[in-house]
Amino acid sequence: MTLRLQNSAHLKNMHLNLNVHFDKVARQMEQISSGQRVNRSSDDAASVGSADGLQAEMRVLSQGSRSIQQSHNLLQIADTALAEISQMLQRMKALAIQSSSSTINDDQRQATNSEFQQLKNEMTRMAESTEYNGLSLLTSDTQDIILPAGPSGTSNDLVEFNLGDMRASGSTIQLDGVSVDVQNSSIKALDIIDQAIEKIIQVRSQLGALQNRFELSVDATNSFLERVQGIESSIRDADIAQAVSHMTRSQIMSQTATSLAKEADVDIEGLLSLLR
Repeated sequence: MTLRLQNSAHLKNMHLNLNVHFDKVARQMEQISSGQRVNRSSDDAASVGSADGLQAEMRVLSQGSRSIQQSHNLLQIADTALAEISQMLQRMKALAIQSSSSTINDDQRQATNSEFQQLKNEMTRMAESTEYNGLSLLTSDTQDIILPAGPSGTSNDLVEFNLGDMRASGSTIQLDGVSVDVQNSSIKALDIIDQAIEKIIQVRSQLGALQNRFELSVDATNSFLERVQGIESSIRDADIAQAVSHMTRSQIMSQTATSLAKEADVDIEGLLSLLR
């Protein structure tokens, strides 16, 4: 009777050990199929907590990077429009110089003024059509534009600026009523146009500095994001080669243990039958 109980306990322990090996093989197969060392909290609670925290930070950084890039895109749109307006002003200055000369007659000045007024209209159209996601960029000297320049989402990362009213009649350009249809008005127009050109240069200089800042911020944010991704990956991802090696070893041990358990089960049953 004692022998029966001892061998029964022995078989029970062998079966328990087999189950442990089978569970280990199953976990290793899951690691290989998912590519992750940690698939649930029970695998490694501390690692899961750290990896989840890093993933949350990665989401913040990814969103921050996208927001900064969108800010940069907005500035590029504004700068492209200002470059067009600057070219128009340069052409208008050339027309004013031509009209201020005594070498042309009144009819020629009227023709020159016609092109001058068309350029003013085109300048206004360009300013009014320059927008980003519904936000008008070049039609107000009172409404500031606020953009995120960093990923934190705090006020320290916000940039506030104003590009002015770039319409011909706006307070920045101030070409409302300006014409080159007569010689005197053409001479006066030159000073006004020069002031407008200087203002465009100042605004574009401001935009250039902001674009450089946003480009650096995007690069720094993406670089930091890559480092965080690497740390999170080192915590969560499985070493596939190592997992395959461990799984193969566990499978061999499980198969060997299964064979031994079967043989032991048969031998013990035979022995017990003799003792009955």
